[in-house]
Formats: sequence, C-alpha cells, structure tokens
Amino acid sequence: MTEQQSIYTSFEDVKTPVSLLLKGEPGTGKTFKACQFPNPAIFNFDENLAGVRKLPEEVRKNIKVVNPRTDSNGKELNGEKVWDHFVKQLKYVVADDSVDTIILDSLTTIAELLQDKVLGTSQPSSAMKIQDWGTFSRYMKWLGENLVCAPDRDKTVIVVAHERKFEEDQGDGTTRIRYSLNLGGSMKDTFDLFFTDCWRCYVQVPVSGGIKFMVRTLPSQTFNAKCSLDLPK
Repeated sequence: MTEQQSIYTSFEDVKTPVSLLLKGEPGTGKTFKACQFPNPAIFNFDENLAGVRKLPEEVRKNIKVVNPRTDSNGKELNGEKVWDHFVKQLKYVVADDSVDTIILDSLTTIAELLQDKVLGTSQPSSAMKIQDWGTFSRYMKWLGENLVCAPDRDKTVIVVAHERKFEEDQGDGTTRIRYSLNLGGSMKDTFDLFFTDCWRCYVQVPVSGGIKFMVRTLPSQTFNAKCSLDLPK
C-alpha cells in the first residue's frame, strides 16, 4: 500500500456512537427522556431531578447520579472549581463499563460554571470580557472534541440544553423568530455541530385539552435539528 492509499478509511469502518443534543424550553421533558436511554449516569449540574422521579421504578433503579458540585467528601465546591472536578469525574465515568449513557444536565449550567472558572471567581460582580469568551469557547471545544466526538468513545452521550428565543432581522423590514442554544459567545450557533443527533423537545396543548410532550427530529425555519436514527419526524 502506498502512503497516499493509507490515508483512506473504509466508510464501513467508521463507527460513531450516538451523541445527542436534547434541547428545548424548561418543562418539556428533556431530562425525563434522556434518562430512559440504557444504563445512564447523569451529571446533575442543575440539581433538579423532579421529573425523573416520575419514571417507573424499573427505569429509575438503573440511573446513576453524579454531583459535580461537591467533592469526594460531600463538601460544596466554589463555582470556579466545579469544572475541573467535573473533568476528573468524567474520566471515571467514561471508564465505567456499567455505564452505557452519559448525560450532562444541563449545558446552560455547565456554561455558567465554566464562566466562573474562566474568571477565577463566582462573584456576581465579575463579568466576562471579550477575550474571556475566546477562552470559554476553547473549553467548550475541548468538551465537544474529547467527549462528544472522542474517536474511542463507546457510550451514548446526551447533553441537555436550554434554548433562548430571539428575533432575526430579514433585511426587508420583517423579522423571524429563531431559537438558539442558551450559550454565550459563538458556541450558541456551532456547538450542535459536534453531535450526530439534535432533537428539540416541546409541548402541544390540543384544543381538546391536556398536554402532549413532543420531540422534533427534523429542522424548521425557527430551529435546527438533525437525526441519524430511523425515527419518525
């Protein structure tokens, strides 16, 4: 085989486990759905698993919960120290053969704690500067490349994310409503590129009453979505 030929890999040899960005507004069932994937370990950044308690016992008993906000002795960590502690915990969970699904809940809170790390403080009086957002983006890129897109990953990765709504100027005097990730900097528009799947959770309120919890796997004019699995739209 020549050197030129050796750069090629057969498409069949490229195997990528599912990586899912599960996004939507609060209360749309994102964490509830994520925890139904096989043998999950959930990084409970939001410290709110109320919805998960509604899952059947046979599902709940398989869920492992990781608290990145406390050290090994159960002591609460300052915000600026949580990211480094999370990275250590993540290495352990990735190596745990009993875990098939890693859930980060939520991306919004992770981003807030990462800002504390970048600033070196969790004091509310401190604010991110332009150069800080560059550092923030590099950390988020590290998370995407070393967890979501890791070439040796053998687990499903699910990141739960919140959205924010904004109006997009169309240049003709009209605006269009768009939803993007609730992230600072350029990552709000590019972080979903790391994932094989990007699904949007939302609720419908039929005229007949009641609430339907829905998952959209195809994009629309107002939000991005993609699906690598054979699922209904």
